Amino acid sequence: MAICYQKAQIINRQFRKGLLWVVLLVGYGLGQPLQAIYDDKNQPKSIQVSNEATLFGVREARSEDMRAFTKWKGMWMRYHKAQAADANKPKMATSADKPLSPLQRAARRRDSGYSSVAIDEFVAGLRGKTSSQQVKAINSYINLRRYIIDPVNWSLPDYWATPKEFFRKDGDCEDYAISKYILLKKLGFDGDSMRIAVVQDENLKVAHAILAVYLDGDILVLDNQFNQPLSHTKIHHYRPIYTINESAWWIHRNGQ
Repeated sequence: MAICYQKAQIINRQFRKGLLWVVLLVGYGLGQPLQAIYDDKNQPKSIQVSNEATLFGVREARSEDMRAFTKWKGMWMRYHKAQAADANKPKMATSADKPLSPLQRAARRRDSGYSSVAIDEFVAGLRGKTSSQQVKAINSYINLRRYIIDPVNWSLPDYWATPKEFFRKDGDCEDYAISKYILLKKLGFDGDSMRIAVVQDENLKVAHAILAVYLDGDILVLDNQFNQPLSHTKIHHYRPIYTINESAWWIHRNGQ
């Protein structure tokens, strides 16, 4: 993801109800600037400002206007299309059925470890465990994948991968977060209890993506840089820029 290697520039803009942070990701990031969610009079559309401290103790404003998030929406379109194709795919022969053809054996080797069936089997093995155990297992499972930047992996500045694409080709920070989000949904986690979070790493001075899981009165951070999920209260070098799930997105700002 381009935002993992390029600084995020944060610009203050004045609105009728006070200051609201607007994000401009230098380079590519979202694919189009977030000002697209505002109307011609520079008034925020459908923005609901919260005065409560949230992720990393930072105030947030919520909007359901998702038009600017083309890579997020594109990922979901490809995901649902692949799910439908898998559902209609003929069952592949197993050792208990007729012998595999050479092409079937090659396909089995190619898909081993990241096929939809393999992912579903891993998820099924976590059913019945506690929510905390499931979150920990998913974080560890996804973090086994190799980190690779989008220009090398996809020959694109920025690409948001589905889990199947991620397991086939590995990926960068937001790809880890997306796969964790979707696998936890398969386990029954409510999408509204999770958010992909784009943050500024104040130590490395780069933008980064993580998954925030709202669980048992805490917010757990699932990060490809951490072996264990951590409470957001234990992390002090991340500053949230925006968070997003299937229902809405939130812009975050420090201070007032």
